[in-house]
Amino acid sequence: MSPATDRNFQQQAQEALEELDSSKADELFVNLIVSLEDAFNKNQKDVAAELQQIAKSIESGGKIDDSLRFKQRTCEIMLRRSMAERRKNQPPPAPPKEAKVVTQMAFVSFSPDPPSYAAFFNKLEVSSELRVLPDGSRWLRSSQSQLMLISKQHRLSGSYPMFISQSREDASRYFQEQGYYLDGDELDICGKKVLVFKDKAGQRFLVAGAEIVQNM
Repeated sequence: MSPATDRNFQQQAQEALEELDSSKADELFVNLIVSLEDAFNKNQKDVAAELQQIAKSIESGGKIDDSLRFKQRTCEIMLRRSMAERRKNQPPPAPPKEAKVVTQMAFVSFSPDPPSYAAFFNKLEVSSELRVLPDGSRWLRSSQSQLMLISKQHRLSGSYPMFISQSREDASRYFQEQGYYLDGDELDICGKKVLVFKDKAGQRFLVAGAEIVQNM
């Protein structure tokens, strides 16, 4: 990919992040993903890798919250588009089930030292600390109203979107019906069991029950 093309993608990402109107921002994020799909001949693994590179570039510029928001929005859109693609030749799931399967989203960052990592976020992007858990993990609210969890290191590292459902079992069944598959054993986060899913492009996301955010 040429430097000019790469700069164009970076510019599209920045425009989407700076757009205050949520519906217009969503459209800009979609346009960026479509541009990447065209550039990589719809190879979702390459698209996901390029999105990760853009997120790292944003983070290296000191915009940690923007980087997290970029990851969350692009992952959500790619998931939505992937589901829509799968539905083309399949009957749609029952509306009540689909409407209730995901009730909330959060963003989980795994760190071997949650207190110091949370302090780093506090200096830059966090607007409030909601809850500190006995193991040092912390629930936070970003300046963009994104619910975030800084958790101790598990078998995963890095940051992932987490879809929260009233019923983890219903959500698990729903995502498996959509073609996503479980990736390894459950994680123990905040004393609750969380599922790890993976798509064909290699992107992971987490699925938890509503009890993970109880008393928030």
